[in-house]
Amino acid sequence: MVRDQTIILSSGSSISTGNSYFNPFNSKLIFRLPNGLSLTDKDQIALKSVSIAYSWRNISSALNNNSFHYQFSGSSSKLVTIPDGNYSFSDFSNYFQFILEQNGDFLIDDKNNHVYYIKFSVNPIYYGFTLTLTPLPLTLPTGWSNPNNLILSGQTPQITVDNNDFGKYIGFSPGTYPSTSQTTITQLNSNQIGLVSNTTSILIGCNLVSNSYYQTGYSDIIESFCPNQQYGSQLRYEPFHLSFSQCGSNHYQQIEISFYDQSHQPLQILDSNGILVQLILRST
Repeated sequence: MVRDQTIILSSGSSISTGNSYFNPFNSKLIFRLPNGLSLTDKDQIALKSVSIAYSWRNISSALNNNSFHYQFSGSSSKLVTIPDGNYSFSDFSNYFQFILEQNGDFLIDDKNNHVYYIKFSVNPIYYGFTLTLTPLPLTLPTGWSNPNNLILSGQTPQITVDNNDFGKYIGFSPGTYPSTSQTTITQLNSNQIGLVSNTTSILIGCNLVSNSYYQTGYSDIIESFCPNQQYGSQLRYEPFHLSFSQCGSNHYQQIEISFYDQSHQPLQILDSNGILVQLILRST
């Protein structure tokens, strides 16, 4: 391959009559090179640009952050399992209200409104989330109905955050909130910063390099950027300055472009179509 040239890699095309495919988790784009590519430590490579669909989930079974429990006083605990997807906090809050509706955990007031006793909301003043738990009445108010025979305990329900991964999303460390049911309206602010967007930075790796500037395990990283568009949009990034990394001396049969989050965990990309990566290869 000629030095000092731009290499264009696409999920829908090939280079040098090779072919491209993704690994099973859609986190690595692999290009086979029919004639191979010989590099030495005199060669350097840099990312010129990348285009990729913002299509990885922030809640999923794979991330282990898709479940928690809630309980009404005098009733058994109920598991909430959130379908895999990308949820804003309002999406999550609306889905939980849907679960309360499906489980019949509401009363109906005299104006025929469904009344719920657990609420999640954004609290911009405290830069976090607020959990509001309202005690059920001891007796049914005039004109109200209790279609699903909820136990009228006079106490608040409780939420149990079962694991740290869901806790990171919602901003509450593992535990039961409140620790004991209360007889007055209880508002609890998140005790840590919630990570609704759990991917704050995208790391791009390439198997052609061994980058000594990064710590062990990150040595394939050639560039990073922040996903600054809405979910579902096409992310495009072009560094202001090219950052060249030294290539490893070897004869390569394929070029591998890997996509990670800020913790070097592989991104599970749903939409692998239309990925475009441009690299600059040069000799020094």
